[in-house]
Amino acid sequence: MAADRDLTDSWNGDEGNHWVRNADRHDAMLEPLSQLLFDRVDLRADETVLDIGCGCGSTTLHAARLVGPNGAALGLDISRPMIDVAIDRALESATPNARFDVGDAQRTNIATSTFDATISRIGVMFFDDPIAAFTNIARTTRPGGRLAMVTWRALEHQQWLMVPGVAIAEHVSPPKVSAGSAGPFALSDETRVREILGRAGHSEIDITPVETSILVGGPGSVDDTVEFLASGGIGRAVLNGATPQQHRSALAAMHEAMRPFHDGTGVRLGASVWVTSTRVP
Repeated sequence: MAADRDLTDSWNGDEGNHWVRNADRHDAMLEPLSQLLFDRVDLRADETVLDIGCGCGSTTLHAARLVGPNGAALGLDISRPMIDVAIDRALESATPNARFDVGDAQRTNIATSTFDATISRIGVMFFDDPIAAFTNIARTTRPGGRLAMVTWRALEHQQWLMVPGVAIAEHVSPPKVSAGSAGPFALSDETRVREILGRAGHSEIDITPVETSILVGGPGSVDDTVEFLASGGIGRAVLNGATPQQHRSALAAMHEAMRPFHDGTGVRLGASVWVTSTRVP
């Protein structure tokens, strides 16, 4: 449970604040993943939708627009700062059928058989007990309802992290991450994900690898991208403990490595995800 508390503290502290400060940049960066998600879930008018790890709310708001005024979308996230942004966005965009709540899908008590569909864009990899979480998600889904989610494949498939990461590694040592531990790549093993979902009561499990490209940190200069990565959770973890000289050298190396990938709009690099869908019997 200590790891879970650490993640909660992070998403309500440094990491959550990073997403709040850079909400539009994150949304622009992850737009190709949002498209993959909504293509897979195929929301229909009047449906009810649960968005797990909704962050600052862009996917929940889009879901609410797709299901229309007689449908509804609930965004759930453990980060109070991000939920506050999501609520403001719903008010500003006049989307009354979108609502938001602070909660952990692993433990939040939502009425049984409430939702036609559950969605998540890079939001379900942080559970300390994923079987309990996906069991709870299945419980809240109506019989015949569906889950669609997009999650990262393994780190070595992520050009957007490997290019700057290899450059940084010449100057600082990256931290070691335990396989399967809660974090961005906790659901990167297809076999493990199938086992988790099966044990949690999901059926018709379809897991598809998809290669795409993303603007790292959204549109901007190479300097903008370096700042975005260095100030995010992964960047902070890698650069933590570096001497001032190591820090400067690492950022310079990152800049040089990513400069050839600037396409005039931003730094565009490859990303690889699993697009997963299930049914709840």
